[in-house]
Amino acid sequence: MNWYKRASEKTLYIMRGIAGSGKSTLAKEVGVGGVVLATDDFFTVGDEYLFDPTMLTDAHLWNQGRAIDAMKRGISPVVIDNVNSRAWEAKAYVESGIKYGYQIEILEPNTSWKFDADELAKRNTHQVPKEAIEQKIKEWEPDLTVEDILKSERYPKETIAVTATNWYKQAQQQKIVSFDFDDTIFMLEFDPENENYKKDPLTEMPIGTPNPKIVALINQYNQDGWKVIVVTSRMNKYKDQVEDVVRELGLPIQEIYCTGGEDKVITLMRLGVSKHYDDDRFEISAIRSKSNIEAIQV
Repeated sequence: MNWYKRASEKTLYIMRGIAGSGKSTLAKEVGVGGVVLATDDFFTVGDEYLFDPTMLTDAHLWNQGRAIDAMKRGISPVVIDNVNSRAWEAKAYVESGIKYGYQIEILEPNTSWKFDADELAKRNTHQVPKEAIEQKIKEWEPDLTVEDILKSERYPKETIAVTATNWYKQAQQQKIVSFDFDDTIFMLEFDPENENYKKDPLTEMPIGTPNPKIVALINQYNQDGWKVIVVTSRMNKYKDQVEDVVRELGLPIQEIYCTGGEDKVITLMRLGVSKHYDDDRFEISAIRSKSNIEAIQV
């Protein structure tokens, strides 16, 4: 473990570990009360991991941008849950950590299989092939310190941290507004006898009515040139129900995303959303504390 000593209690953890090594499990443990930020989050929507290698640069810039944003806000701890096999891969995060007064600790899992390609291929959750894992093992720079990371050379004169900040600001300036679905766009009817929402016995569709104020808002945003999307905490298998209601109401919704019960803030940031409407006060609180997105409670 390596610390960059500052007169501050704020901590930035730089995780290191190959896919399947237990790195993310450790990141969640040390990240309690703060934020855990992984580049892989860019490719994750709900319970689906949709990796696109052509978007990898954008994904890294996005993650660096939101890390900078979290540090500007003084959130602690900030945990960077990336592989970081080489020193330069963590440089933008470390430079930003120093700039914003964070103590920096480098952490690796102590699992016995962390350099066993066969075992890593079996254990990793994103189906990273053995060949790619073997390449990461070859690239691995052991015993990195903060000083090693700061001395590493990779970027042009305009550092990736500056580029990331600009990219993130640009994303936040896009005219994208999102709406929750249940009890925001569509007001569900509650059955007090069964202590659950009412469903049509034939179609299993939830029974409810559209929220006229939100429907009017959606149409107004569309007329004003905004991209309007739905981000719901539903599981992806229920996405078709949302699509059916949107179609029946004739709403100008361009895209629908299901987060599978996970906090919406990561998906909203990945999509570059500027405003989000939701009935859930916990979602609103998470969005306000972890991002610059304007969160409006319905």
